[in-house]
Amino acid sequence: MPELPDVETFKRYLDRTSLHQRISGVDVRSAYVLKGIPGSELARRLKGRRFESSRRHGKHLFVRANGDLWLRLHFGMTGSLQYFRHKQQEPKHTRVLFVFANAHCLAFEDQRMFGEIGLLKDVDEFLKKRALGPDALDVDLKEFKDILIKHRGAVKTILLNQKLIAGIGNIYVDEILFRARIHPATQVSALKEKTVAKLFRAACDILKKAIEAKADANLMPKSWLLPHRGKGGRCPRCGRELKSATIGGRTAWFCAHCQKRMS
Repeated sequence: MPELPDVETFKRYLDRTSLHQRISGVDVRSAYVLKGIPGSELARRLKGRRFESSRRHGKHLFVRANGDLWLRLHFGMTGSLQYFRHKQQEPKHTRVLFVFANAHCLAFEDQRMFGEIGLLKDVDEFLKKRALGPDALDVDLKEFKDILIKHRGAVKTILLNQKLIAGIGNIYVDEILFRARIHPATQVSALKEKTVAKLFRAACDILKKAIEAKADANLMPKSWLLPHRGKGGRCPRCGRELKSATIGGRTAWFCAHCQKRMS
């Protein structure tokens, strides 16, 4: 599922390819991904406009069209963007196609159709209604400590809660906890102040480096958990077999030797 580094990568890709071009049409191939707006209205309201800028918050991407209209994109489990010109380059699972006057297109591709597209007048109002927490890369150490102090539960569950911190998903939570050497089932109440600071630094570093790698697992260091995550995988630190457990309804991968559970 696309997480903060993936969505930031999509944002930069869209900024590089699709800004300041007049939209000549919108072809809705599957209205299932549209939220709160019919396909005909989406096409009517965007036709003739230009995408002028973009903004990411957590796992959501917002694209401002001239006239202060915002396109909202959420990528679900399999969503992505592709900019192309020739028909044979069009992604197989295109759900919505934005056609520009220069004959290029931007495709919203989503095989499993858990993604969402909508229109907004006010991004901040949307974030407020969804009760989303601050973006993970905008949180400072004090805010991070305050969030953990005020809540109870397993540290993995707290970090996954989008209403507390927006943008971190299952894969990167495991990576952050592996870097900080914290067992995912550890209760936040058991974390000492020094450990919380270590966790914060790990989160910032992992997310920023994942963005630098364009969220491509093949470009991430072999010392990370991600390339080894899964059945039969071994810890890149100690070589022991990785373990998995269900925590808060999500599967966690970790090294039981390197990530001791605190009590």
